[in-house]
Amino acid sequence: MKPSLRYADTRDAEAIAAIADSVLAASIALDSPRLRRILAQKRALVAAAAGEVLGFCDSFLTKNALGEPRLELDLLAVAPSARGMGIGSALVAAAVIRAERLGAANLRALVRTSNAPMQAICRRAGLARSQSVGSLNVCWDSAAPSAPSAARSAHLIPVETLIYSGIWLEGNLSQPALDAAEALRRQKGAELTGTVLPHGHAEAAELLRANGFQALGDYHWWSLTL
Repeated sequence: MKPSLRYADTRDAEAIAAIADSVLAASIALDSPRLRRILAQKRALVAAAAGEVLGFCDSFLTKNALGEPRLELDLLAVAPSARGMGIGSALVAAAVIRAERLGAANLRALVRTSNAPMQAICRRAGLARSQSVGSLNVCWDSAAPSAPSAARSAHLIPVETLIYSGIWLEGNLSQPALDAAEALRRQKGAELTGTVLPHGHAEAAELLRANGFQALGDYHWWSLTL
């Protein structure tokens, strides 16, 4: 039976968590109020056949520094038993349609450089890979003060995903920007702060390390202008 796509709801929580754990080694807390909110928002897609969830994809809207909406393609995973059925490509194609319907200026995904299957899916969907490689840096307990600075050079983006809530930084990194991000994280009760730093920015990398950030690997941005 060919899988069909639909928006996930709370009944799909256990299946989504099981696939995320087995495929991505990612832990989704089933008792999390955030998970219930996300599933109630009708933003996560699942592929299912004969009542069984075979894959899922979550995406959410953010705004860039100019205030333009964009759709962030977040977690995507397909059960090992359903590989080769085109489910990943179908989920991304559905996310592109969702982005157009929501009026997003573009769709993008952050993909680890070693994740060849996801890279192939993005390429087939028409997404273009960034020329530069970036290091994903995340901090769970920043050394920055909690008082925000009036001046900051980075764009701060609150996000809620199936796995975590956080504040993402884009633009030029500085101590005032990190201070402001930490203040916003605490204000919103978010779990982490993160940023993607292109290779070759040694001074910014040292600033991140001094503030408790850890580098978690190398990634490319894949994007599609709509």
